Amino acid sequence: MLRFKIEAENANVTCSFNGPRGLQSLESSILDLTLAGADTTTVTLEWAMLFACLHPAAQSRLQNEIESVVGWEELPALSHRQQMPFTEAFIQEVLRIGDPVPIGFPHSVTDDMWAGRWFLPAGTTVYLNQYHILRDPATFQAPNEFRPERFLDESGRFDREEARKVVVFSVGKNTCIKLCYVNVIASYHFRQARLPWPERGLKSSFPLLDGHPAAFSRRSGRSEASA
Repeated sequence: MLRFKIEAENANVTCSFNGPRGLQSLESSILDLTLAGADTTTVTLEWAMLFACLHPAAQSRLQNEIESVVGWEELPALSHRQQMPFTEAFIQEVLRIGDPVPIGFPHSVTDDMWAGRWFLPAGTTVYLNQYHILRDPATFQAPNEFRPERFLDESGRFDREEARKVVVFSVGKNTCIKLCYVNVIASYHFRQARLPWPERGLKSSFPLLDGHPAAFSRRSGRSEASA
């Protein structure tokens, strides 16, 4: 981004990185990338681990599907995506019910406009209430229940039309998070610990897992190289 700013200044072109607010735009863009690439990814993985602990049958089904496609000696890749419908459905449900950005990112109205009965003058900051959208019973049946199967069609294939209803990280693709979690769940088994953290004198390193003590172990058969 710094290179883009320097090139814009040298070429004297009109862009968000040039002019009196160029440095501010650069700093804001770097902050956006840092927050979007670190915090949201971490929170999503925490939710995924939590639901794997709370739903062991779904976790086993997910792991069995991965093994049926790639075996024990290799990790999943994007090329295997079409062969893993339940895996995609599981992660899509994690993104829906554990939305890491429930209020979305701020946007600004460029022109005066009406949103229903509300008048929004130009420059108004608006937020998307993603929490309401992703838990709307008119869109998702039993929205507070964890049901990966809601994203499978009658043939057991991943229903991409249904998946498009999940507006996560405002809008956009989330392939990197999905692949990361699939690699983790292929190599490790997650389960609820038998004793609560205070009794064991331990505390989870994952904030979302506090109160739901979790343990994990390397899955037998999975090689060190692949894990």
